[in-house]
Amino acid sequence: MDVPRYAKAPRSAREEATDELNAEPSVVFAIRRIKAACGQLTATVDRPWDALMDAVRASQLSACLRFMEAAHIVEILREAGPNGIHVKDLCRSVKELRPGEKDAPDQENLNPERLGHILRVLATSHWLLEVSSDVFANNRRSSLMDTGKSLEELHVDAMWKYADTNGAAAAVGQVGDYASKVSVYLTEWLLPDTRVSSDSIDAIESTGDIHTKRTSTQIGRMARYLTPFNLAFGTKLGFFQWLELPENRHRLVRFGHAMKGTSQWETKHEFLDAFPWKELPQGAILVDVGGGVGSTSMAIAQAYSHIHVVVEDREQVVENASNAWGPECQPLLKSGRVTWRSRDFFARWDPLASKRDPDVFLLRLILHNWQDEDSVKILRRLRAAAGLDTKIIIGDMLLPHACISQDALIAHEHSPLLPNLGVASIQGYLIDVMMMCLFAAKERTVRSKAIGIDADQSGEGVFGIYDAPPVRPTASMSFATLRALHASIGSAIDDLEHIYHDRSQSEPLEFPSLNDPYYVSAPHSAAQKLAHQLSDDPAVSLASKQIVAACAQLNASVSKPWYGFTEAILGGQLSACLRFAEASHLVEILREAGECGLHVDKLHRSILELRPKNAPPPDVTVFTPVRLAHVLRLLATSHWLREVSPDVFANNQRSSYIDSGKTLEELRHNPGNKYIGTDGVAAFLAVVGDESYKTMAYMTEWLLPDTRKVLNARSGIDHASADQNPNANQYETAFNLAFDTQLTYFPWLETPSATRAFRASNDCRLAYILTDRGSAGFQWATLKLGSVLVDVAGGIGSTSLTIAVAHPHINVVVDDRPQVVNIGPSSWGSNHTPLFTSGRVSWRVRDLFEPWKPLASGKAPDVFLLRLILHDWKDEECIKIMRILRSGAGPDTKLIIGDMLLPNACEAQDTFVQDGSPLLPNLGVANIHGFLMDLTMMSMFGANERTVDEMKALALSAGWKITDIRRSPGSVWAYSTAIPV
Repeated sequence: MDVPRYAKAPRSAREEATDELNAEPSVVFAIRRIKAACGQLTATVDRPWDALMDAVRASQLSACLRFMEAAHIVEILREAGPNGIHVKDLCRSVKELRPGEKDAPDQENLNPERLGHILRVLATSHWLLEVSSDVFANNRRSSLMDTGKSLEELHVDAMWKYADTNGAAAAVGQVGDYASKVSVYLTEWLLPDTRVSSDSIDAIESTGDIHTKRTSTQIGRMARYLTPFNLAFGTKLGFFQWLELPENRHRLVRFGHAMKGTSQWETKHEFLDAFPWKELPQGAILVDVGGGVGSTSMAIAQAYSHIHVVVEDREQVVENASNAWGPECQPLLKSGRVTWRSRDFFARWDPLASKRDPDVFLLRLILHNWQDEDSVKILRRLRAAAGLDTKIIIGDMLLPHACISQDALIAHEHSPLLPNLGVASIQGYLIDVMMMCLFAAKERTVRSKAIGIDADQSGEGVFGIYDAPPVRPTASMSFATLRALHASIGSAIDDLEHIYHDRSQSEPLEFPSLNDPYYVSAPHSAAQKLAHQLSDDPAVSLASKQIVAACAQLNASVSKPWYGFTEAILGGQLSACLRFAEASHLVEILREAGECGLHVDKLHRSILELRPKNAPPPDVTVFTPVRLAHVLRLLATSHWLREVSPDVFANNQRSSYIDSGKTLEELRHNPGNKYIGTDGVAAFLAVVGDESYKTMAYMTEWLLPDTRKVLNARSGIDHASADQNPNANQYETAFNLAFDTQLTYFPWLETPSATRAFRASNDCRLAYILTDRGSAGFQWATLKLGSVLVDVAGGIGSTSLTIAVAHPHINVVVDDRPQVVNIGPSSWGSNHTPLFTSGRVSWRVRDLFEPWKPLASGKAPDVFLLRLILHDWKDEECIKIMRILRSGAGPDTKLIIGDMLLPNACEAQDTFVQDGSPLLPNLGVANIHGFLMDLTMMSMFGANERTVDEMKALALSAGWKITDIRRSPGSVWAYSTAIPV
């Protein structure tokens, strides 16, 4: 996995032979089973909080991959060689390759520190190598995105970066751009009451979007299919019409090249063997309908010289199609064996120049872009033009259910795996949701009757007429390494079993089942409670992390890189579906339905009944049971729900973690109180799935401002006026760009339009208690009676309240802004009224940056707590905060900093694994949530998480010396105790 494989580099005979062997169906199926088992094992042992963090922040990894492509990182690292390049030199190279003026506004948003944090997320996710501290190099997965272009070529004309490539880089650029932006509006589209006023379709101004040259029929079709795409980009045009606007020329060119990348879903010979091409007569005509640049049909023409190809597409696509192909394809173009012609597939059929009937129509990755009625129209147009012997080939995903059914991909009698192979098939379900967001369309099942598909499914695959797509391990990957990873998993499972056996009481204690919900508000047996509580035990947590890390590394090692980055770049779809599950009260509905689950028809009705009465109701032509089922099947395939039987869904252990404990009656009458008196997990999901997710979609535009030239954001950024006014497009953070505001996040949160987000953000702070054992971060018992803990910017007191409950000799004062203080006590309901009335827990108004105000007692605080505060601020601001606290400190005052301390992804002093381990030194994906959080802080605040050395230096510069750091083994979360100096 560590060795790059550049597409245009020469390959040895051994490498070629390995590629052929790894395309063998038996090898493919073995790898898919490994991937499925790794995904399911991870879902079973991973702490629910960590799993939720990873899933809902999946858009961060997508944003990093998109940035890597836009910044030409892979090409720069290719020229740097296997020893890699330091992040400072890499940053200089990135800036040198940017078009336009070097001193343009926002050009300094990108700096070596921010670049290093982005690349470490990629290295921790096995998408790059961190060779040594802050030195990065390509690996096999990243090298797939190499375009083969020299840095000089990219500097002169980056527009044609994707020409004559495998399409992988174009696919990353394309999906990471608009697909990530549209999926953030899935919930607003399905549940319009969740929109703020600026999200509303009614607020979209048709400033030239609906061009007069469009026919009334086209406009009617587009208006009928308003989608998350329309919400995200503020347009009433359909996606393909929007793509053809002059300002989107770069996107249109990139789209054509990206379609070449989709050939990676199957090997060349698999497609060529899927139809008896040899049996076609001499001069047979293949019409590639909606074929773009001819990515698939060109391969057929090269392999079968007796076949002529006609590629049909819209005029704007056809104009540039031939430019997509290199010298090896020029003879085909010059001879006329491959030609293009303009035709909209909704238009009547125009006879071919030869006046012959086509022998074959090819519809590859076309029908999944269209709703059923439009797909029928397309097929009927082709049927009218077909001769008696004409064949039609449909190449699309055919998605099985996530339960035992006729379309299961494996024999399920003795297999613990999901019948559709779970995460091994996840890319199909991610693409399904992307089709819903872009086109209000979908992938289909084998038994789909809407368009009359009658396909033979031969085994493992989910791609229409083909066998299972190949997944290739690299030629340099040794089986010893795979066995070492496998042994790491087995050893960690042994550790778990011993821990649970040693803690057993009257009967053997079993590890909690993934299929069984665990509702905190429900009664449980002593054994169930103990098994659940053990997930927070440090030894259990470490063993679980080792399993998650090894599974992820094993998966990354054996999987085909194309699948890896397809799943990573589309990760935002899973975030969108989880946000929808929370906003629709799905978990609460399924809790009341019980273990047998609920059919999507009844589930759909229940969701409609729970929507607020004073808000726009969902459009039942948009929010349908069919679409709901597609959303839920992605969640079930990702192990966030159970599909009990076809279209019947139930909660599992992981989804029950999101349960607010509220009854449906409570949610119906007072949905605004959903988060009050809860553990904050649902509120956390609501916040991260909304503003954080939307912010990450604009990270690349923030760091590389030249990429905004093709931005047509829903926020209505006027680039014409921005060119005239150099200061018009200066944005302090990606959050400012995404929400088109000059306010920073917290003041924006306090505006009237963000009231719901404001309450949720404070309620979600409680969820962070679950990330650590706060009371173990300091020796609270050593404090004297009446000691005062000041929870600085403590919100509703999520952490300090638990300390006050556990240690009755401590008094707590929570400092925060007035808008937060006003809702502090009420956020807890009646749970802690005695603490408030006694005065042991109180709130007072103070801004972080205001001079210290003495306490009412006149004494210096015994402890300052800064928990999840410093990561919101840049270094200079953190120093101001801590200096103000230093001025209010006494000689014995302690400062406790609760923040993540991130290790490098290479060997260093802060490594988490022993010598000789095959795992990444920072435990890789097992700790990815910390690195994803790091990017959230960067994009929301221009800030970041820090390393141990960075935190020590930061504290010392403000007059504090860190004397103790406490964290669980293998955990990135830490409490650092500092004393005044």
